[in-house]
Amino acid sequence: MKEKGMVSATFLKFLILILIVFSLSCKKEPEKKISPSLAAEIDIQQIESSTDLQFTILKAQTIGYMPRHRFYWICLDKEASHQKIKDLAQAIVNEAIANNPKTYHSFLIHFFLKSELRETVENSESFAQATYLPEGSRQKIRRIAVDNYNDYKLTCTFFD
Repeated sequence: MKEKGMVSATFLKFLILILIVFSLSCKKEPEKKISPSLAAEIDIQQIESSTDLQFTILKAQTIGYMPRHRFYWICLDKEASHQKIKDLAQAIVNEAIANNPKTYHSFLIHFFLKSELRETVENSESFAQATYLPEGSRQKIRRIAVDNYNDYKLTCTFFD
């Protein structure tokens, strides 16, 4: 009897350990720099030549199933005018939509300067943020179809 109780206790400990490992593996992926294959929906060179801005995609993430929300963390090599940042944000959104039509219900783009980046993007402060939302409002997500994005509006906020 004692051996059977020990086996059950050992099996229970093993099962708990497996559950802990499994639950930890189900959490968010660790942050990674975006490789060209992960950022395939964005043609960086084309956008750089059309906006005359050099940038890097530090991170890209999609959250949700339906609706799907797309996030980008963008690093600029040097400062740019507000209009250039707006143009860059619109170009990124346009590329993502063109390569993944009818997919995303919202976009949020964080902008950072290379000279102000810290060890991680999470410890860094963005200087601007752009959202692309139905009628410019988070409350309209799901209420407007993503068929053509005609009712979507780009809004940029600058943290000067």
